[in-house]
Amino acid sequence: MPLNLAALLLTADSLFSCHVHFGKEYTTIVEAAKANNCGSPQLLMVLFAVRKAENGRPGLEFGVLHPRAVDQPNSLRVQAGWCAATISKTYARWIDADSPKDFISYLGARYCPIDDPKDTNGLNRHWVKNVKHWVQRLAGGVDWIDAPASKAHAVTYRIYSPITAARGH
Repeated sequence: MPLNLAALLLTADSLFSCHVHFGKEYTTIVEAAKANNCGSPQLLMVLFAVRKAENGRPGLEFGVLHPRAVDQPNSLRVQAGWCAATISKTYARWIDADSPKDFISYLGARYCPIDDPKDTNGLNRHWVKNVKHWVQRLAGGVDWIDAPASKAHAVTYRIYSPITAARGH
């Protein structure tokens, strides 16, 4: 069943929730998102959720381990930019692949793979669950949407649907 685009749009309350949760970081994260084609409300919400799920120290705020992204001057902007670019590019790959996974699971396989040899403590296995938790916490209740029809509805950013909108409330 095709989804109504309006059912996928985030509310002003959701974005206000992000502003409250991120304080001074909010503007920097939004600017980094827009500069890296990650400005749609849905992808922006994923970016905010990754920030909360990673909860990295200064210089590693989004958990990006590339040497040119770790401990750089203006580290929040650098980390947010790398993460936003990864989200944007992975979203395009997800649409092209028409993967049966929901977007967050597909992103997790690339951003935080379970079989990564650097993950000596096995923490990567929690990444998808944690990012989904933060999307739900920041955006309100959501239903995860699988991708099979994503090519036909790419413009709707088939990441999730707010539960209230999906149920017609």
